[in-house]
Amino acid sequence: MRLVDLTRTLRHGMLAFPGEPTVGFVPFSSIERDDVEMWQVSLFSQVGTHLDAPSHFLRDGRTIEAVDLARCVGPATVVDARELPTGEIDGEVLAPYADALARTGRALIRTDWDVRAAEREYWTDFPSMTVGAAERLVELGVVFLGLDTPSPHRTEFRLLHEALFVNEMVVAECLVRLAELEHDEVFLMALPLPLEGLDGSPARIVAIDEQPGGWPASVT
Repeated sequence: MRLVDLTRTLRHGMLAFPGEPTVGFVPFSSIERDDVEMWQVSLFSQVGTHLDAPSHFLRDGRTIEAVDLARCVGPATVVDARELPTGEIDGEVLAPYADALARTGRALIRTDWDVRAAEREYWTDFPSMTVGAAERLVELGVVFLGLDTPSPHRTEFRLLHEALFVNEMVVAECLVRLAELEHDEVFLMALPLPLEGLDGSPARIVAIDEQPGGWPASVT
């Protein structure tokens, strides 16, 4: 079974979205001093590779611990969005994948923007999705959207998230290594921490990159 980890490694003091908290690791005990090593970890709900729950922008939206995990586990279609004729991820980019997206119900949008994660511009110049594309994903019955960018749009954060959260779509941001996937369809596992009442959570997101015969038989 070939697994591809789509999760960015969390590091103390790593770059985060401008104005938002980063990751903090503080030593609590050590083997030399206490015979056991333990650390205090400070995380932000939207740091690193993470999942957005509808409550991220919807006042009465479902919070992250209440997200239906069945939406986060199952077949996913990899959409190649490296070439953008209009400069945006729009309906034209999604069109060749419509049948596959309707079948799998999960989309991973590959732009390869993750290779710029060490640059400040990673947070400001990334490819944006149009509202029309978001609405098309909803029409196709997509319940999970994974992005290798920090957000669906550079500036219209609320507008795009609200369009995607129709029918409680789960949105994953800051994925990495989509370029390592060899198949157009993979088996996705994206599990958040059950942080009660919160808008999102860092998540470990992994793809089984095999033909369907190599996937788990079912998820219940």
